[in-house]
Amino acid sequence: MSRVLIGFVLASSLCLPLSAEEEEKPAVPGEKTDAKADRSLTGFVEKVEAKDDKNGTFILRTSKDLPRYTFQVNPRTKILINTMDPLELGLQSPLLKGAEVRVVFVDRQPKGEKDQPDVHVCRTLQLIKPVK
Repeated sequence: MSRVLIGFVLASSLCLPLSAEEEEKPAVPGEKTDAKADRSLTGFVEKVEAKDDKNGTFILRTSKDLPRYTFQVNPRTKILINTMDPLELGLQSPLLKGAEVRVVFVDRQPKGEKDQPDVHVCRTLQLIKPVK
């Protein structure tokens, strides 16, 4: 019986915190999305409306049930292939429509229109898997 009592005392002493420093710390708050910081999405290009090889818009579908995103492309946008080299013909390339891509973008509010939704401005468009 004394062995059981000694075992119980040792086990219970190991389970108790040794100091106040080892008590549970509060959980880290959840991450907040900052609209001014770069964000990224991966999906499939449904439609491309190119004014030229560096200007226009495209629609990205992330999956069948989720909403579609419209991105604006400007001359600062980098349009790349999967090896990080520039894509020939840029936004006018036939490889884009239906391709799987990764988009890095930032949200901007239209000037002078506070009631309008944010505009997604594409910073980088990178082909992951081009259409064959």
